[in-house]
Amino acid sequence: GLLFFAAGLDREILRACALSLQSFPPGKFLLSANMAEGIIRLGSGVFSMGLRLALPIVALLGMVDLSLALLGRVNSQLQLLTVAFPMKMLAALTLLAVMAVLFQRVFTLYSAQMLQLLRRLLMT
Repeated sequence: GLLFFAAGLDREILRACALSLQSFPPGKFLLSANMAEGIIRLGSGVFSMGLRLALPIVALLGMVDLSLALLGRVNSQLQLLTVAFPMKMLAALTLLAVMAVLFQRVFTLYSAQMLQLLRRLLMT
C-alpha cells in the first residue's frame, strides 16, 4: 500500500478515470479487440510480476528445507523439527529485508508500463 501512494499511483488512477469519462462517455463504451488484448496483457503482467518477486523467497525456502532434510538424514539424532520453523522464518525475513530496495524499483517500473498502456487504451 505504501508503494502505491509513494509512487503517486493514486493520482494517476484518478486521472485515468477522468480521462476514461472523456474518451468514453456513459453509455457509449464499446470494447475493441485492441482494448481487450491490452487488458489481458495487464492482467497477465500482474501475475508474472508477483511470481518474479516471490520466486527468490520460494527458492530460498526450498533450499533451507533441502539442507535441513540432508542434515537430518546425516545425523538422525538431531531434532530439527524445533529448529526448522524459526530458521525458515529468519531466512525469509532476512531475504525480504534485502529485497525491499528492489521491490520499490520493480514496482515503479511496472506501474509506469501499466499506466502507459492504460493511457494508450484510453486514447483509442
